[in-house]
Amino acid sequence: MRKLKKKIRRIIRTKTFHCIIIALIILAMVIFALIKIKKYDVEGESEMPFEISKINVISSVGGETIQKPEGEQQNRWDLQISQNNDFYIYVEKNKNYKSRQEEIIKSIEIKNIQIEKAEEKGENKIYRPDEASEKEMFRNVAEDEVQNITYKGAPESNVKKLEMNNQGDLIYFRYTNKDITKYSSNEEELDYSQLLKLAGIREEQLKATVKFDIVINLESNKSFNTTVATDIPIQGVVESGRSSSEIIESNKLIFKRN
Repeated sequence: MRKLKKKIRRIIRTKTFHCIIIALIILAMVIFALIKIKKYDVEGESEMPFEISKINVISSVGGETIQKPEGEQQNRWDLQISQNNDFYIYVEKNKNYKSRQEEIIKSIEIKNIQIEKAEEKGENKIYRPDEASEKEMFRNVAEDEVQNITYKGAPESNVKKLEMNNQGDLIYFRYTNKDITKYSSNEEELDYSQLLKLAGIREEQLKATVKFDIVINLESNKSFNTTVATDIPIQGVVESGRSSSEIIESNKLIFKRN
């Protein structure tokens, strides 16, 4: 027994033993770090000061009158048909966030917007809320067309000027599949909600996937990013001319630090 103890002591005192112990400690630290990184990739930030509580989409049909050249016969209805998808993003303060410092939203960016279509019908257009109109949120005009949108944090909300309440707010943008097809008619009355159906457009022809990033920037210089991907239009838009749905719940979004 004494000989065994002496042998163990000799082994413990050797450089080789010390190197093995150090290597095992380093290996354990690496494995722990990899587990943490993997967990972060899957779950993201565990405690967000602000959260996206939900995202709603309203899909609708739109028609703009085509002004024909002088001398060319104008029908009662000569319309260029588009299909609109309005995104409503609800940003709320996380009531479970534990910090002595009160966080303030500096800005929220909607960026890297990508559209993948089933069929190449129409043109992809992204619109910000229209500042000029008092009645309409969107007007699908060239001056409102954007690639990315940034809402600045402010004491009060003014979405028309792209200003949002810095403690949480509702923000918007629109994706339009513009100028899908034309429709002409001399009927006395026209139901605009049926335009897609009257023009012979099927819902399968409108299918697309919209993907975009939401970046929450805080006054404390913290920044969080998540990616949203959803299929549009919302089912039923061809039949009814308007359909809506909640596409994302807060627990489905994974935010990460930038």
